[in-house]
Amino acid sequence: TFILPWHIAVDLLSSVAMMLTLSSIVGALIMGSLIERERRYILTEDHWRRTASTDSLTGLPNRRAFTTALAEDRVPVEADQSSALMIMDIDHFKKVNDTYGHDAGDEALRAVAEALRQTAQAGDRICRSGGEGFAIYAPTLNTGEVRDRANQFRIAVSATSIRYDGKDISLTASIGVAQRSGRYSSDTHAMMQDADLALYKAKASGRNCVSVIDDPFHKAQAGKLRVLAS
Repeated sequence: TFILPWHIAVDLLSSVAMMLTLSSIVGALIMGSLIERERRYILTEDHWRRTASTDSLTGLPNRRAFTTALAEDRVPVEADQSSALMIMDIDHFKKVNDTYGHDAGDEALRAVAEALRQTAQAGDRICRSGGEGFAIYAPTLNTGEVRDRANQFRIAVSATSIRYDGKDISLTASIGVAQRSGRYSSDTHAMMQDADLALYKAKASGRNCVSVIDDPFHKAQAGKLRVLAS
């Protein structure tokens, strides 16, 4: 247009200006619509992804998200460190529901979830595994402090008291712990089985306590030492 003679350029612009303007407006509207549709799709997909992996009552990850994270985010553990999987149940939770109602039970679950969040350290993973159950995974702990860390969570729950309908409700929890070191630290399925067994032992021991299953790595090392000594 600029290199044409002036009178020809004016005639040309006057004949196509309206079409160019309309096409630019229509193009901008179409592009904006496509961008907005894509934005809403991403937001919807993100919403459903969070919904599928989050417990709606407590806001914690659910069991599915927890087990997926353990499988994908394994942290190598040194010989003097352990990973610990803790499975926790609120003691006599059915009694809370039966005595005070399910709304009180929901409030108790939310309070326990918050106590666990406040007690967790960097790298810990927490989930609500279902019902009155929660699970905690601590990827790297000094071997001697596994029981102490579990007791910190137990004490945090014991210190949690909720007030519902003018009544104070006290809570306690039992925790089963499986710990792993060395090559055994990658066997998440076995850890869950051991933690379940430890939880059963904690409940059988009177509840409001911690039970820890021995680390098979340490057992294997102790066996080797006994063989060498003999």
